[in-house]
Amino acid sequence: MLRQLDRPEEALGAFEQAIKLDPTYAWAHNGLGLTQKMLGRTRDALNSFLRATRYQPNVVMHWYSLTEMYIDLGQVQDALDPARRATELDPNYALSWAKLGQVLRYLKRYDEALSAYDRALSIDPSLTWAVNGRGVVLEQTGRYDEALGVLPAGGGAGARRRVVPVQSGQRAAADGSQRRGD
Repeated sequence: MLRQLDRPEEALGAFEQAIKLDPTYAWAHNGLGLTQKMLGRTRDALNSFLRATRYQPNVVMHWYSLTEMYIDLGQVQDALDPARRATELDPNYALSWAKLGQVLRYLKRYDEALSAYDRALSIDPSLTWAVNGRGVVLEQTGRYDEALGVLPAGGGAGARRRVVPVQSGQRAAADGSQRRGD
């Protein structure tokens, strides 16, 4: 709770105290890692997440945190196994599937990324960053018409102005026109 209250130094102390009392307390290691990450202590955070997964290997959130840390460190290939492990532990947790899609997208394994995003959206159709990630993959593979299909159907002038964000600077408008820059 101290971390969420933006009191990370106090949170560090509390997590460290909990770990002194029980060095195998995985949730304390995960919380310590999240706090260290918040403070920019990325290598310490990585080690905390690794300990969390070692001490409690059947908890999705530990693997999810480890995946995010590897991504933040630019070690995307290393993020793949933890991302997959999270989906294995709870195949109905949409965020894990979306995170796996993100990792696969960064690795340019686009078909697999689409499958992961599709799985996330089959579990939670309202998961907007999975919708966005799917749209980015479609754009990166030049499938603009399909990218338009991920937008909500119908709905007046507002819907016509919605765009699929893309990384190349080009945007595909919902009305089918192509625009640069927006």
